[in-house]
Amino acid sequence: MFGLLFFATGAVGEVYNNSMLKCTFDLPAGWSAQQATPDILIINTDAGDSVEVTVSRFELDTENPIKSDGDLAEAITGLYHDIGIKSANRDSIAYAVNGGSASFEAEYNHIPARSEALIHSGLKGIIGRLASGEQVLYLIVVMAPPEIFDAIRPQINVLTNSFRIDETLAEEFYPRRNFSPYMMILLILALSALFYSRNRRVQKSRNPLGRDSGSLWRCSLCGRANHIDNEACSRCGTVRVAADIIRKS
Repeated sequence: MFGLLFFATGAVGEVYNNSMLKCTFDLPAGWSAQQATPDILIINTDAGDSVEVTVSRFELDTENPIKSDGDLAEAITGLYHDIGIKSANRDSIAYAVNGGSASFEAEYNHIPARSEALIHSGLKGIIGRLASGEQVLYLIVVMAPPEIFDAIRPQINVLTNSFRIDETLAEEFYPRRNFSPYMMILLILALSALFYSRNRRVQKSRNPLGRDSGSLWRCSLCGRANHIDNEACSRCGTVRVAADIIRKS
């Protein structure tokens, strides 16, 4: 992993900000950035045409957001398979989640189509969950012959380690789970049981309302507590008698 295993640093040329990709990073001395498309930057290095460096921005599907560690591992594994790292599996994927973003890194060798030269590639991915709830992916990809890649590794680290998203991120990377209908049903049942139990305790108590119990009378037939304004029991209809008045405690 070029950002984690190597700690040498190259000279910083300038802090580069791009309003279209909404990101900021340090450009090594002698490097420059060129806007290829609204979502892709080409980074020109001082190592010649044999090196390709790009920074790309992708908006993730809002219908299928990454909501858990399992989703994140599966998404990264799928990306690795698409770029040719067939040995990647979700159980061995390494990533880090910090606040509203997640990051991952990989390096691999490959031979491009219509070429016999071995190329060493490194990538760093940063996924941010914006305050609006959307998720965006940034990919920094470096491709070069192995010996040149090693020579410019310090400069690569300057760029990747300084990268940051300029948009406001959510406090947490994973969205909070919505309250499911099943949980709502369980809550209603629990509240129903609570109120039923409380009502039963009130009806059986000699002083159902504490100090206010003088405002109640208990039916001598069914035992229900009724307000003194009621001349008959609201449950069985028995007429109140003076002996049924509940005195204040």
